[in-house]
Amino acid sequence: MFRTVVGLFLVMGLLFALGCSGSPTAPATDAEKYFAGVSPVLTGVVGDFKFTGNDGSLETGKLVADGQGNVQMVSDRASSVYNGWWFKISVEYVAPRFYSSAGLPVYYLGDTFTYKLHIDYKRGLPLNWYPILYAEVAAEQRYWPSLAPLPGNWREVWDPVNIPPHAQDFVLEDTYYIAPGAVAGNDCTVAKIDLQLLCGWFEFCLAHGVAGLWEP
Repeated sequence: MFRTVVGLFLVMGLLFALGCSGSPTAPATDAEKYFAGVSPVLTGVVGDFKFTGNDGSLETGKLVADGQGNVQMVSDRASSVYNGWWFKISVEYVAPRFYSSAGLPVYYLGDTFTYKLHIDYKRGLPLNWYPILYAEVAAEQRYWPSLAPLPGNWREVWDPVNIPPHAQDFVLEDTYYIAPGAVAGNDCTVAKIDLQLLCGWFEFCLAHGVAGLWEP
């Protein structure tokens, strides 16, 4: 049974994307120095996952993203790589001041910005066979690439979250105030999700998009 359960989770795919709309014109002042070397889509190891079965079994691994935002689950116990499309989560930064030439949304220190987490739980299989009994979602605003917490109310928690089977676009929305004393640079939204299913607990921590914090 454990192999079946682990197989279910190892093929559950995770995607992340940077949500942008429109292309506002950047001000004349050069803000690109804050975004040097940062891609609008994070690549490489962007998080980790853990599955704890009701029988005490444990499966851990890394989440690895390619340049198109596709995330693979790589188990710590083997070299196997798994892909799938059944679970998707993306972040959308709403109404930035402008976008950098790299496509990053940019906000000023002192701004309050809105961001949305889009959760999609409808990917191929009849997942109502595996209903989510309990879910908790947390979104954290951290500096990139150090992942140190930003000042102020940097963590928001939704507990519990009722994610129905076959949910096509379940949206969680929050705001974050960028304190004027924050360090200009890059912000990264990190999502942490805990899911309780009939067979055990599935937890993952995933870094999503990057936004620029600019001091005008």
